[in-house]
Amino acid sequence: MHCGRQTYWNHWSRRKVNPFFVHTPKCGRSSTRVLCRENGIETCGHRLVEAKNNPDRQRFTVIREPGSRFQSLIHYRLQAPHPRKDFPKKLHYNSKLSLDQIVNAMTDKQVLGFRPYRTQSHFVAHVDICFTIDEVPEAIAIMSSIEHPVTDLPYKNVSRKSRAGLSAKSLKRIRGIFKQDVEIWNRWTRLD
Repeated sequence: MHCGRQTYWNHWSRRKVNPFFVHTPKCGRSSTRVLCRENGIETCGHRLVEAKNNPDRQRFTVIREPGSRFQSLIHYRLQAPHPRKDFPKKLHYNSKLSLDQIVNAMTDKQVLGFRPYRTQSHFVAHVDICFTIDEVPEAIAIMSSIEHPVTDLPYKNVSRKSRAGLSAKSLKRIRGIFKQDVEIWNRWTRLD
């Protein structure tokens, strides 16, 4: 963890007990959930009512750089045999389209309309602290008072990348649409 974040974590962790993982979609849930369960930390998925109803718990989530997160969502949705209602069918079934072409064909409303994906700010509003996926093993070790820190993160349910990634232009657009998420990312990753 970053030095400043470690100081923040030490202060925060002394105030509360009983950690509680809130899942932000496309931010490493499967991997984080495995570590939580192995170390006795309760998880609630992305059902925020449980997070809201547990204010006395150490509620935490994992966040991800917004462009990378959205790119992962598109890869994940494209690997499904049939599109969900919130994914334009004409974009799902055309395997010749690049990710850029798919994103360029979507309106901002469609980009923001995926469920239960939502924005990271939607989930962060109901937690006490955020971690990046790289910080999860150390955070889990601290929260569960493990003498030997967890070193390996089990990468589970990683989206298959069947197409090239988004261009800088498309990523800039996505980051503009998810401006609040970019601000959250910058705030939490630079908390030192």
